[in-house]
Amino acid sequence: MFRKLLTVLALVSTVYSVEFQIKNNSPDTPVFVQLLGTEYPDPFTLQANEEKTVILNEPWSGRIWGRVDCYSVEECGAAGPIPASLAEITVGDGNAFYDLSLVDGFNINLSIEPVGGHGNGGEYSCKKSECSYPILNDCPDELKLFNKDGVLVSCQAACNVFNDDLYCCRGEHSTPDTCKSSDWPVDYAGFFKDRCPDAYCYAYDDQQSTYTCDTNKFIVTFL
Repeated sequence: MFRKLLTVLALVSTVYSVEFQIKNNSPDTPVFVQLLGTEYPDPFTLQANEEKTVILNEPWSGRIWGRVDCYSVEECGAAGPIPASLAEITVGDGNAFYDLSLVDGFNINLSIEPVGGHGNGGEYSCKKSECSYPILNDCPDELKLFNKDGVLVSCQAACNVFNDDLYCCRGEHSTPDTCKSSDWPVDYAGFFKDRCPDAYCYAYDDQQSTYTCDTNKFIVTFL
């Protein structure tokens, strides 16, 4: 009887977790890493070719991003000021939804990949999502953002540059039918999508960028 009680208590007190193995694959550039979600650790810096494992309680929903133009909360901000390339994840009871987002612009190449897990074998099931194209190399001039030293550090989203209802999918353009990047005067979302087709690139981007997997472990890599 006592042994059965211990077993029941162990089951009741079990806390599931989600594990993120976060890597900086850059050969020479440190990355300042921040996580924001239902639970989040202090930000940290990964030196070139360094990695760190972060374990959080499940369910967890949030985003992970990196910066190479600032290395503290005082410089970068606590919530990750835009523009920033994002890895977005929601995990609960082992079921996970994940994607890459350039909705707020691009600043660094990255990927997210589930470890193990089970899926349905589809194109967006338990696969790596990656944005590896060097977008800064051909960012449109009007979207370029330079730091105080004149170094190009990010490619901004059109909404953030022009603050226009059409580009921001708001006001009379606040539905999928009234906000299509193909109807914009310049298809800036298409610019990002052509180079990183795995990523969400504006508010009503297609649904082909959300991946699913029955797992609670991921590798997030800054490239």
